Amino acid sequence: SGFDTFELDRLKLSAILYQTGYLTITGSEAGGLLTLDYPNKEVRDSMLKQLLEAFAGVETEHGTALVMKLQEAFEADDLEQVFRTLRGVFSGVPYQLYEKWPERFYHATIHLLFRYLGVRAHSEVCTADGRMDCAVETSRRVYILEFKLDEPAEAALEQIRQKRYYEAWWHLGKPVVGVGVQFSSQKRNIERWVAEEMRRE
Repeated sequence: SGFDTFELDRLKLSAILYQTGYLTITGSEAGGLLTLDYPNKEVRDSMLKQLLEAFAGVETEHGTALVMKLQEAFEADDLEQVFRTLRGVFSGVPYQLYEKWPERFYHATIHLLFRYLGVRAHSEVCTADGRMDCAVETSRRVYILEFKLDEPAEAALEQIRQKRYYEAWWHLGKPVVGVGVQFSSQKRNIERWVAEEMRRE
């Protein structure tokens, strides 16, 4: 499985994380494939803080405050504050990361932020008709966010409509809001966003 190797020139990151207790085996499949996950919320949050610092330049001690700010903005249905916060995060991303991974660094940052938001935030959710970028459930609403690189925010919103991502959330009995987000590679930040409440047909 690779988890029992201690040869310094062949160490694997997954083995190191498993052996140090940052990952645990939660399942197995035929052929020896293993499912790994964090052993508890404390370890998960600790790892996400470290990854946020590495990928987005968010200092570890500021990560919790940042996520709380996002949580409060979503709960208050204040999308203006949500995107002010996200723009602030992207403005601090080291340019070296963008130069190395121009189309992936913002996906990684968004994924980490929304994973850190907690159990009501879901990143890269699979549906019968595709995979939405992110969904955030609050006490009153569900927000579906779709991000596009150098494409209009309206195109991202149209994808939510066409793929009918919102149908996966009707069972909660809450309004579902689609949010299309345009990310600019030139500005290395969120350019604009549009939102619309999804309607049952």
